[in-house]
Amino acid sequence: MTRDQARIQINTYVEEAYASIKKAEAVADTHGISFDFNLGYGMGGTYSPKRPMTRDEALKLVESGQTLTDTQRAQVVAVLRSNPNDSDDAWSESSYYEPGWNSSSSMC
Repeated sequence: MTRDQARIQINTYVEEAYASIKKAEAVADTHGISFDFNLGYGMGGTYSPKRPMTRDEALKLVESGQTLTDTQRAQVVAVLRSNPNDSDDAWSESSYYEPGWNSSSSMC
């Protein structure tokens, strides 16, 4: 493989990675779930959904038995501890960040 061919292949992989992240964002927004994406120390962040996780969604995550990231676990706990009749409280307590991408360095 030549260097030019390698560059083309690398660009293809990077484009595929961006497309996959956009798909993950759409799923996160649909289901009210945060996720982390980190390439290395200090090079990443947390995506917070554009709508809050509901109590039902939080319970389903807990019952699924799947492994949650620290961000997802904190979000689930905050939603389950919030007043079920006050969705604003659930949103503000279930997300440490504004909706969208938040740099991991903002936690330092």
